[in-house]
Amino acid sequence: MSHVFIRKVIKIFVIGIAGRTGSGKSTAAGYLQSCLKDSLLIDADKIAKEIYFSDRSAREQVKTCFGDFVLKADGQIDYRKLGKLVFSSKEKLCRLNDIMLPRIESAIREKSGLNKDKKYLIVDAAILFNAGIYKICDYIIWVRAGRKRRQEMLAAKSGLTTDEIMLRIEGQMVKRIPSRIDFLLDNNGTIEEMQNKIKGIATLIGKAVNNKSM
Repeated sequence: MSHVFIRKVIKIFVIGIAGRTGSGKSTAAGYLQSCLKDSLLIDADKIAKEIYFSDRSAREQVKTCFGDFVLKADGQIDYRKLGKLVFSSKEKLCRLNDIMLPRIESAIREKSGLNKDKKYLIVDAAILFNAGIYKICDYIIWVRAGRKRRQEMLAAKSGLTTDEIMLRIEGQMVKRIPSRIDFLLDNNGTIEEMQNKIKGIATLIGKAVNNKSM
């Protein structure tokens, strides 16, 4: 008697969390991970730093575009100097995006492919739409907050000066495709209010995923 073994294919559900700088999307992403069992959180900002550190060709392209000014003595990227430069010029920010966005998208797609054992993959990325990462997402959450709130949150966690914070808020170019956004999370209230909203979103996603899996 022969035995036939059928391997069950498990789909990983990708949840993208996007929003402008200082909106609280990373806090929301971390809390969402705690609400959804068997989930992995990918931070696009951390991936960018990994690329800057390990990808010599990326550093060389940045150096060619912006000069030695944006490099530290050890040859690594000085993020603060680079930030001041690119957030003061849309043209320079576009040039940096041309270098980094394809690399970030590729890295996130690779991590997605390597973690098929997880049920949920949460992608925290302001550049979710800019880089085309939204195309692999099953659900997308957009986190929004008023300018004053964003200034306060950046001041509390970033260590940037007031001028640097305003430069980032005004200079950041974050693309948004409203038709692809499933959940709009307003983050102008308390942390408890934000957490309750995330719990509600997690419950809705969990129910939808379970229905799709049946």
